[in-house]
Amino acid sequence: MEKLYKKWTYRLTDTYNTNNMINDIETKMLLENIDIVRIDLQGNFVYDEIVYAGFMPMSLSVNYFDDIDNDVIIAHFIEKMPIDDQNQWFSDNIIDLYNNQNADYPYYSNYLYANLNGWKEFTKKNAIAFPMLLYFKDYIYSSNRPINDMSMFRQVTSITYNPRNIRPNNKYTMNILINNGIRVQAIPVTRYAQGKSKGLFFDAKDDETFCGTFYYYEPESLTYLSYNTIRIYRNKFEAIKKLYNEFNITDKVEPPSFSKSELLDNYYNHPKLLPPDLKMTINQFFYPNEKEAVSFSQHKHYMGYSAGLYALEDKYDQAICNVGNKNGIDIIILTHMIGRFQIVTEILDTRIRQESLSNLIYPSRIN
Repeated sequence: MEKLYKKWTYRLTDTYNTNNMINDIETKMLLENIDIVRIDLQGNFVYDEIVYAGFMPMSLSVNYFDDIDNDVIIAHFIEKMPIDDQNQWFSDNIIDLYNNQNADYPYYSNYLYANLNGWKEFTKKNAIAFPMLLYFKDYIYSSNRPINDMSMFRQVTSITYNPRNIRPNNKYTMNILINNGIRVQAIPVTRYAQGKSKGLFFDAKDDETFCGTFYYYEPESLTYLSYNTIRIYRNKFEAIKKLYNEFNITDKVEPPSFSKSELLDNYYNHPKLLPPDLKMTINQFFYPNEKEAVSFSQHKHYMGYSAGLYALEDKYDQAICNVGNKNGIDIIILTHMIGRFQIVTEILDTRIRQESLSNLIYPSRIN
């Protein structure tokens, strides 16, 4: 990702400050007609001030904290979690990451700087809302995902609809009168990808290799995915078990492997014992039965990733898709999937990629 952008180096000094640098960068971007650039930043600076001035960290240069995940630092800005809470949740040393005045501590050196158009394209391709959360909050959905008009997937023959002709069916789906006069069943979706025929994390054409197309359920999206048949499950583990049972498939389904067996058992077999959004205090998560834990911070934090539950169910993707496709199930709604920063609702379209894209419905222009 970093190799796609031009790299410029700047050094901050007592006489050359952040404002000077921003003026120089924006002038150069205008002259070279580019929207986003990679900055190698040197000199003395305060991390928080640099981030809020418009520079998004790309990588972390460290001396002895190589195990610290850069996403943990980003989470601090997304959730506004107090630094002491970060220290409790993630690492005894994480607070040191913010003390950029001491040369013995790690420092950020690689940043991206962009105008609005640059950040819009970056967030749509990489599904990273961090820049918009900081700089352009009116360009994100309430779900904290980047607003996406799905134009990357729009075709000349794409179906259109008048936004006035929508009626809700239930919590997720809608009945839409499309512009050819036919009513269809559809669900509001968004999708982020490196290209039309590529997935978010695959360089190869995944429509040639993988069954199905994943979307996020996004109730604020103006793009809908139409379908004829549907199934709704809580997660992929439930989906594969119930699909196998429905279609009399005898293959054994192994549960996700995980070290904290009690937490895994509760999540998959006793979900009511955990909050639906998986936001918990540190004592609820780590020390539920220890009296001294009540002195810990009561800040609730999403623990799906911290607990190691993220992506445990991905191994069921192809089996779910193949069963659905073989038995004429167009889309499968997975209502409580563990995302990187929150619980998300995913939509798996089991149809071939081109057929899925052909069933996307876009709003027509209203005068």
